Amino acid sequence: MNPFFEYLLKSTISLALFYIVFKLAVSRDKMHTVNRFVLLGILITSAILPLAEVPVLQENSVIPQIEVFRQIIETPVFNNPLPVVSGEIQTVQPTNSLEINSVLLIYLFAIILLLTRLAVSLARVAQIIQKAEKQSFQNYMLAVVKDFIHPFSFLKNIVISEKDYTENREMIITHEYAHIKHFHAVDLVICELFTALHWFNPFVWLLRRDLKLIHEYQADQAVLNKGIDAAKYQLLVIEKAVGERRFAMANHFTQKPILKRIKMMKKKNLNRWTGMKLMFFFPVALILLQAFSQPEMIPNEISEFVPSIISQKDSSEIWLDNWNKENLSKINGGLITEVAELAPPPPGSSMSGLTKYDKAKHGKPIPMTNILTILVNRKNEIMACNSRANQDELLVGVEKFLNGNPPFVSVKKGPELEEKNLPYVGNVKISNGVITLQYDIDTDKNFIDQLLRSIGKVHLEQLEKLAAANFNKDYFALSTDEKRIINQMLPIRISVMEPKNMRL
Repeated sequence: MNPFFEYLLKSTISLALFYIVFKLAVSRDKMHTVNRFVLLGILITSAILPLAEVPVLQENSVIPQIEVFRQIIETPVFNNPLPVVSGEIQTVQPTNSLEINSVLLIYLFAIILLLTRLAVSLARVAQIIQKAEKQSFQNYMLAVVKDFIHPFSFLKNIVISEKDYTENREMIITHEYAHIKHFHAVDLVICELFTALHWFNPFVWLLRRDLKLIHEYQADQAVLNKGIDAAKYQLLVIEKAVGERRFAMANHFTQKPILKRIKMMKKKNLNRWTGMKLMFFFPVALILLQAFSQPEMIPNEISEFVPSIISQKDSSEIWLDNWNKENLSKINGGLITEVAELAPPPPGSSMSGLTKYDKAKHGKPIPMTNILTILVNRKNEIMACNSRANQDELLVGVEKFLNGNPPFVSVKKGPELEEKNLPYVGNVKISNGVITLQYDIDTDKNFIDQLLRSIGKVHLEQLEKLAAANFNKDYFALSTDEKRIINQMLPIRISVMEPKNMRL
């Protein structure tokens, strides 16, 4: 997952949990100022919390991918299967860049639409104020328009129609001035920007609605505190609720839902437990901090290894990355004959460039039928088992050879099969075949790496088939014991010999 999308996901989870606590604990209390700042705090905390790093909550540990990578490099034996990422290691599937771009484009397109809507709303408000007849007061500007318009306030401007100015001036101006006095426009700016970034999150829209409603609660309370008749004011609120037209960045006199506003006006008792209820937010914050805190990366011996969320490879790719001449050469160079098998050159071989067979060094010779010999010259031409072959033909031969069959038509017999009894699967026949690769000193090394990786891919395909047939699982989803059994059924026996000058 892209780091920015990961941040958005964490922020979304934070906001959702905090908002649920708000609705359950304090939303019904007549503590408008407290509830207002709680909602603003939820927005700000949800934006900051995913970025927080708390050393106390973190563990100094080597990330699993680095540990596996180091184990792969340092493993001195190649007779046993290559080290793989076990099911316990958390890996990220490779992400298609086209899919990421598509999601990003949709996300940005929605943001542009919301910001455009906001800009149009602001432009419309500015246009109305500019055309209105203005009266300047100490703390606000009163803009009176001739056309029918529902009263609203924005920053230090109160907009009202001539009809309302004549009939309901005191109640409306008191209400709208309360919005200005409490700096509700600042809340709206923060909320609208956060909503634009989190438009996909339903909880941010619910919070936005509740914040605007609390603004109205505060303005309604300011009117009632001035001694204006509550019944008369409530009737005016209901009358203004019909046919309203609102702007996103303006505080409106007729903000819905009307029924909740009227009920809140009639509510008298303050909840003395509101302060205690706020304590419910702290355990939620601690849980989120613990969940979001990442272990510190200690790369140990691989200082430059930094896993990327997008480029991080899956288990099969990590496994195949070890099929290259560097890793195989290091393994064979430090070979211990007691724990690993090396395919020696066939005794009496007359092929130019092959290492001379030494019984004292190589031990009991491996029968020719057990060896799939691959030679590559400086032109990247391949000879397998004394026959020329292209890469596709070679890989087909490798697959046959791994399954205990003759790799090519020119070969009359496949590798020897040894019968073994293994847990869970019973008696099985295991190939004793060995693959050897030798290439010219001037051969393209990239071609050799690509060839080795292709051979490794064929080997992995056979492991996958065995895993599916015996355990009905993907190879990398097997348990440790199950994987050990599959590895015994198809052991890796391959050697890369020192480059020689060869003629094919």
